[in-house]
Amino acid sequence: MSKIYEYVRHPRAAELQRSKPVKTTDLRKVNHRNPFVRFNARFGLKITLVVGTMWCAYLFTALALLALPSAVKQGTYYIVVWLSSSFLQLVLLPIIIVGQNIQANAADKARRGHL
Repeated sequence: MSKIYEYVRHPRAAELQRSKPVKTTDLRKVNHRNPFVRFNARFGLKITLVVGTMWCAYLFTALALLALPSAVKQGTYYIVVWLSSSFLQLVLLPIIIVGQNIQANAADKARRGHL
């Protein structure tokens, strides 16, 4: 019986297996020699850590709900605008960041063999 498929290992597979996995700490640039790059990296990281919490999602929900009565008074079009711009964007942003953080932690644990 003849083979239909013959496996050929990619030429870079061995090289990639020998290299260390990339970590977020390697890419953050918080210890960069340029002070502007270092400031931007630290500032961006702090903002992401604050916005990427469920408490921020709750705060954004309350903020968006404050604008709801005004949208209801103005009609259907403004309710759709409120829902798409105010509510969904404000509330889903921190929730998505929280979800991505959870997935990243799970992936890191799986790579280290802890799962």
